Amino acid sequence: YDILIVTKEKLEREKEKKFRALINKNIVRTLNSPCDIFIIDSKRLEELKDFKGYIYFYALKEGITV
Repeated sequence: YDILIVTKEKLEREKEKKFRALINKNIVRTLNSPCDIFIIDSKRLEELKDFKGYIYFYALKEGITV
């Protein structure tokens, strides 16, 4: 699985690291499967969303919102 998490504001590096670890731990436990987690703030996502070279383009086009 690939999971894209969009935050309102950019997270500080240490806070993002802890958040990513917590999400990954819970997902692996729940789905019994590893996953890739992408975290980006809404402002940066807006800047990159139309570039096909970034995973964000495909996540927004083909992904499922949960």
